[in-house]
Amino acid sequence: MTDIEPLATSEAYRFSSHGNCHIAEIVFKHLLDGGHSPNEATWVSLQNIIGLALETCLKHFLSSRGFDEKKLRSQELRHNLDNLLKESEELGIERAGELVGQPGLSGALKKIVLQIGPTYGSHSYRYLKDGEFQVFRSRGPLEMIIQTIRCVLSLPT
Repeated sequence: MTDIEPLATSEAYRFSSHGNCHIAEIVFKHLLDGGHSPNEATWVSLQNIIGLALETCLKHFLSSRGFDEKKLRSQELRHNLDNLLKESEELGIERAGELVGQPGLSGALKKIVLQIGPTYGSHSYRYLKDGEFQVFRSRGPLEMIIQTIRCVLSLPT
């Protein structure tokens, strides 16, 4: 067990998202370096980690702008990347990106949500319920996703 001090909601989501991004990078590098089969369950599990990093990233953004924990855990938002992104857009995530030199942030997030959102939200990555998965197996898309998440995490609160 580690001694991690309790964090405010927004910072807890940021902390979680950073950690999940870091794990995704480690696992992805291991998979690329280790020559594992593209059918290995680890590839699918990696997508779940990416989805969790994005979910907690968007929840960080929303909570830093006044959303309370009850709203963030509501059925409407829980594990729903599309709804989380819509709420983030209403609270100005695109404008916030422009202010830190990242125009097109909302568009990049939309691409990611379109690719993994429905499968992540249905828990298919977690429980391997269907055989239809969007799996990133090349460095470019994963690096773009992590860079986009880190951009959101760096926005002023």
